[in-house]
Amino acid sequence: MNIKLISVLVITGLSSFSADAINDKYRQQLERSGCTQVSELQGCDLNKTQAENAKAGFVSDAPLHDAKVENTPYHAMGKITCAMGDTKLGAAQCDFGVIRGKSGHAEVHITPPGGFERILSFTGDKVTAADSTVTATKNGDEWLIKVNDYEQYQIPEAVIYGG
Repeated sequence: MNIKLISVLVITGLSSFSADAINDKYRQQLERSGCTQVSELQGCDLNKTQAENAKAGFVSDAPLHDAKVENTPYHAMGKITCAMGDTKLGAAQCDFGVIRGKSGHAEVHITPPGGFERILSFTGDKVTAADSTVTATKNGDEWLIKVNDYEQYQIPEAVIYGG
């Protein structure tokens, strides 16, 4: 009888402990940097962005687990901050879908209010759009993009790299 009681108490006590292997802050650093626990040990810098670590060779092709949104060609979909014309950036939200390629390569398909589709191609630190003039700057983890001096988009790096 005592053995059963002790066994139940031990099992109950052990099951009440958290089994998280890493804390939330560390997990967020891994996601932001593009590092894994293994690549960090090899020199991947948790304080750098995914793009910086990709340039250093620590972030490789789009991960195999980067599954597509069901019934779409996109790896992710959502909304980004946008504006048209003289409207201040942030006045609207645009729908987007992203198709990721190797590290730092992505096509972001954006549908601003009004229904047309804009495709921005990211290749490393370069952003292009077919038959358009694109000005792109990066502020921290955000791309600020202007197309034809009319369309404005704010795209987080997480859209391009995942995370």
